[in-house]
Amino acid sequence: MSALDKTIMQFELQSLNDWDIVIAKLNLTPKTLLLLEGEMGAGKTTFVSRLCQSYGVELVASPTYAIIHQYQSRNMQIQHVDLYRLESEDEIQSSGFWDLFENRDSIIIVEWPSRISENDWPLDWQIIKINIEKQNVKRLVKVHSLF
Repeated sequence: MSALDKTIMQFELQSLNDWDIVIAKLNLTPKTLLLLEGEMGAGKTTFVSRLCQSYGVELVASPTYAIIHQYQSRNMQIQHVDLYRLESEDEIQSSGFWDLFENRDSIIIVEWPSRISENDWPLDWQIIKINIEKQNVKRLVKVHSLF
């Protein structure tokens, strides 16, 4: 983690509805980059689904095979990216990932962000890292502000 990385919130989730509390506290605005970290099955895609529902988007799917899913909400576009299957900078570049940052009226959510060096993230976007740790039926969620 960066020296400019600080934990700003922490939650212990007992149920799916608890995600709504996290989402409300985040109070997201366009030009925000969310970096989701957690092991397989930790709840990253579940978080994205709940987030999209809070913005009026009902059908959300994991972009593991499509790499990028785009959703239009009531007031902004939500870009959901899964970098799990991409193994090189060339694959990330050819996926169209960096083009997403041209739309400054969007939120970009990235699963498996460790595929990209922390130094490569655009500094003119608000960057929030969310770590999701699975603990039996509970989830421990730590929200970090970067840079």
